[in-house]
Amino acid sequence: MKIKKLEYPYPFKAWFALSNDPDHTTIDRWEKLHALIWEELQLPFADSIFTFSHNQHLPEQISLDKFGSQLLKHPYDTLHSWGDFRHAGNMCFSRNDALAAVDKVKSFGIHPLVWTDHSVFVGNFAHHSSFGSIPYTKDAAGYSYKNQKYSLDLACKMGIRYMWDGKLTPVVGQRGRSMGMSKFKLWLAENTGKFYSKLFSNISYTIDVNWDLNEKLYKRVKMLDGHELYFFRRYGSWRSADIDGFGQLLTSKMLNNLMKRNGACIMYTHLGKNEVSKAGEGYEIPLQTIEALKLLKSYYLRKDINLSPVSELLDYSVIRDNMVVDNKMGTIRFNADGLRYSRLLRNDLRHRVFSYTGQLDTHTVNVVVDDVQVDWYSVDQIDSDTFTLTFI
Repeated sequence: MKIKKLEYPYPFKAWFALSNDPDHTTIDRWEKLHALIWEELQLPFADSIFTFSHNQHLPEQISLDKFGSQLLKHPYDTLHSWGDFRHAGNMCFSRNDALAAVDKVKSFGIHPLVWTDHSVFVGNFAHHSSFGSIPYTKDAAGYSYKNQKYSLDLACKMGIRYMWDGKLTPVVGQRGRSMGMSKFKLWLAENTGKFYSKLFSNISYTIDVNWDLNEKLYKRVKMLDGHELYFFRRYGSWRSADIDGFGQLLTSKMLNNLMKRNGACIMYTHLGKNEVSKAGEGYEIPLQTIEALKLLKSYYLRKDINLSPVSELLDYSVIRDNMVVDNKMGTIRFNADGLRYSRLLRNDLRHRVFSYTGQLDTHTVNVVVDDVQVDWYSVDQIDSDTFTLTFI
């Protein structure tokens, strides 16, 4: 047996996930988006949610505390910070608000794995501010104070494992950890930004220490408080991250490039927001955006591009990248990564499909999960050089 794993379940050539921030979304806009994306087109995406919204400029903006179970008609895997605490008048965010958000999210049975920072919120973990990930602060004299806005430990405890790093990639289609790079080049990509940041500390805020995420789908990062998370970077444009710009970015050319790169795309947008030139006008989903979503579905139905929630794409990638094909021993080994999965359980793998190329005797292959040989899988030969492994 000599086989090689494929990036995605056969015959998919790429993977696309929607990362939609809820800024400016009212319940009326939410209903229109739900009717199109989750009911009419039945696209298998999850959404992002504000737990609280205290923005006085956007008093009708949706949040879990205001609309509750009304918003649970489609799934959520992403928290957009603890809520919108921007332009909140005299209200000042503190750790107590994060504690309240944890209770609120749990009360509605939502189990988020993904975190996206919001705007220039002081409690952010990575985008514009890292203040929310610092347990203590120091003044110029060296005195240490407990940071009342620290909450990263709460996010990790509730299950967050994937975090947007706060930047956008111009690359259509990132890849897994290997990127086809040598170990040296991979090490260089991961450490060059950190080196320059320390060397030129006075301008470190301008240095992209995670520039390798322009090409890589995700990477493991140690936060300022010692917690580890997987960082990922979203694809898109700051100026086009709205309901109008979405249809301009998502084109057949873009999707064909995604397949050509055999890559994955986490698309950044705010589908509940009009472009700035239409601020104050009525909200309707533009025809160009509707057609773009229908186009995306056609690629999915043809099994050219897989679609899923952000968390599913990242979960699959972590499992795949920690899977080892041992051709010498005739074994496919699935190993827990130690961050998302401390140990791989049957339910973690159930219904997941992994594909391979190469010659295989389906009667002699061994599948090992965390050093234990298992038999809860099936193998399907697609053709003489391609087969799939499905966990049952």
